[in-house]
Amino acid sequence: MNTDSVKIFIHSRLFAGIIVGVSIVVIVIFVFEAGILVGYHEAQFSSQWGENYEQNFGGNTGISRVLGMPDGHGPNPHGTFGKILSVSPSAIVIINDQQAEQKILLGTTTIIRSQKNTMGTSSLAAGEYAVVLGEPNMQGEIVAGLIRVIPIPAGMKIP
Repeated sequence: MNTDSVKIFIHSRLFAGIIVGVSIVVIVIFVFEAGILVGYHEAQFSSQWGENYEQNFGGNTGISRVLGMPDGHGPNPHGTFGKILSVSPSAIVIINDQQAEQKILLGTTTIIRSQKNTMGTSSLAAGEYAVVLGEPNMQGEIVAGLIRVIPIPAGMKIP
């Protein structure tokens, strides 16, 4: 093959079609692999979160207690409400109305409020009541986005 025939082939419709075809195949493979990666990540998250579910939501009493709660509802992995048992710079532990302890992770983006006031982590204290909203991590802990410390109205029955 001489250089003129190579130049003619490179500028031909056949060569352009081959390039387009190969490009489409590469894109399809890339999308397929991305789907596999996303699916693997979701399966890994579900598996690890599920392995810690009983420990985080059922304590030592077992998953049957959690699933057999009187109101028929399981705990919400995106939030909780209850009494603050302990406070550290990076986490708090809350006990909810089903007597299950939940670890709440505090981050730099966690907003802590009481009434209209924004508070710091050091303002949280054991014995206070709080509502927590956040995202579950793979260990079944809640990564707090918002913690609202609330006063308990007189006469309200809270464990």
